[in-house]
Amino acid sequence: MYPGSAKSAAYDRSATMFSPDGRLYQVEYASKIVQQGTTGAACIYRNGVVFGADKNITSKLMLPDSVEKLFKVDDHIGAVSAGLVGDARRLIQGARAKAQENIMYYDEPIHVETLAKDISGNMQVVTQYGGMRPFGVSFILGGVDETGPRLFETEPSGALAEYVAVAVGQGRKEAMEHFEKNFQSNFSREQAVKLVFGALEQGLPKNQRLSLDRVDFGYVDKDKPFARMDKNELKAIIGSRSGSASALGLSSSKNSARRVVLSFFIHRSLNRSTSAVMASFNAPRLSKVRFRKRAMIQRLAKSTPFSTFALSFGL
Repeated sequence: MYPGSAKSAAYDRSATMFSPDGRLYQVEYASKIVQQGTTGAACIYRNGVVFGADKNITSKLMLPDSVEKLFKVDDHIGAVSAGLVGDARRLIQGARAKAQENIMYYDEPIHVETLAKDISGNMQVVTQYGGMRPFGVSFILGGVDETGPRLFETEPSGALAEYVAVAVGQGRKEAMEHFEKNFQSNFSREQAVKLVFGALEQGLPKNQRLSLDRVDFGYVDKDKPFARMDKNELKAIIGSRSGSASALGLSSSKNSARRVVLSFFIHRSLNRSTSAVMASFNAPRLSKVRFRKRAMIQRLAKSTPFSTFALSFGL
């Protein structure tokens, strides 16, 4: 039974109705929207959390700052979204209000986990009431509180999980593989920025390259409030290149395989070229040697019987 088929048609019209095989099709459709969004990633470092988002500017006429993928929730909390930007903005507004209420009622900043549970609860509740649709967005919510750096992921179903490094969006699989290979808990902020940039690049389609113009980075530190990183600051950390894994100093199985194949073909081409040059160099020498040998035999042919015998055999 598949979503959209005749048998499932009666079950994919409402987010509150389970199919006979125990599925909520509208929630699954919302997850599909998240998978179509550009990649967002974040990871914990020694003193805080680094966020990165691929904004994928599709037109030269579009102002990059108008594309919202990275959000400041509170001074000590930030978030990255993947999916419908309108849904993300609505949930972020509620999260900001919740953070301010906590300061007013309890005179202290809200814990990152508390706010993550509040967002995931708001996302889950719409799957239980008729006439509403699930939120088509996933968040990476991170920050620093009295328990240390924390990082959470929320899903359209309301599921919540904590990570040390995580990605959302269309490049999630490749980005998570990059994190698993390269993440270290004792990274500095600069190393964490390079790691997140590399994860975003791994999540791109093969025909695209990640440039500093299409990314948005920010961080939260235990000694500094949430701050966005401008292009010059990123360039000082990552470099002027477009963010290849070799420029970041991080391992990449794709790039390693490409280097091996490339070196093989270069080596083979050099061998062929060398052989061709040597052959072209030796050909005149060999022909001259044969000519001199034949001429010498011809000169001797008049006086010795042996030379006549040798000449007849082409020696």
